[in-house]
Amino acid sequence: MTDAQANLLLTAVISFIFAGAGAYFGSYLKQKGKNLATHEDINLLRDQVSVVTTTTKEIEDKIDSDSWVRQKQWELRQGVLFDAARRLTEADDALLMLNSAKQSSNVEPDQQENWLELKVAKQKRWGKAAAALDETRFFVAVVCEKEAVDAIESYAMLANLVAGGLATNLDSYKNAQVDLVKMLFAARSAIRKELGVDAKPTPQSTVSSASPSLD
Repeated sequence: MTDAQANLLLTAVISFIFAGAGAYFGSYLKQKGKNLATHEDINLLRDQVSVVTTTTKEIEDKIDSDSWVRQKQWELRQGVLFDAARRLTEADDALLMLNSAKQSSNVEPDQQENWLELKVAKQKRWGKAAAALDETRFFVAVVCEKEAVDAIESYAMLANLVAGGLATNLDSYKNAQVDLVKMLFAARSAIRKELGVDAKPTPQSTVSSASPSLD
């Protein structure tokens, strides 16, 4: 083989080697690029999932917090309304007893002292019930809807007016009795409505003709 032929063969072999190496490294670099891109995609996806998870947790925490606040608000309003219903009844009973004590003025002389003590006791009972109802009216005005506020206010104002009127007019309670009953039922109906309980129908009149007992 001549030198020229040997050089030609060597050149061909070297070209083949470089061509093969180029193809191999090209394929390697291409795969490496794909792997790098896939790795970057995975990192990006992981970051996105992390953001979504964090956002979801924040939303869940906010929902839990809002639900807790609403629950506490409902419990507060419920407690106020239960107190209002109880104190309305106490005030109504106390006013009835006060009126009865005022009417029982024709007593025997030997019973006069007992009657005065009874009248003072009934006056104190009314004063205590009226003060408790006034306290409840404040809380109702803060946490309840307008219908309940107005209904309770209307009854309390009339009851106070009647109690004050008994000092000079023994007919004060009798003249306002029908309105007192209607307002009391309206207040109870508003309370039931705010509590989500179906309101009972208001009777046309529940006024009894029988004289109430002082016991």
